[in-house]
Amino acid sequence: CLRNCSIFDVEFWGILDGLNALLSRRFDKVLMQTDSMKAVKAIQMFTKVSSNSALIRRIQQLLMKVRNWLIQYVPRDSNKDTIA
Repeated sequence: CLRNCSIFDVEFWGILDGLNALLSRRFDKVLMQTDSMKAVKAIQMFTKVSSNSALIRRIQQLLMKVRNWLIQYVPRDSNKDTIA
């Protein structure tokens, strides 16, 4: 997929991998932060409509197993390492 995936898909693969890791450790609260407003909106919309994307649907299925979750948009320039 890395050769043929869009940046949008790569963002979702990262979110999916993170969710799988958290759920395997039995976390029930999740805070996701991304610099992709498109990703934030797609994940937030899952309560209203099912996605055509299998990747987004899988994320939605995992989020149903989490008691509390939040996704936040963090602008790219606010998401930099501040260590000098």
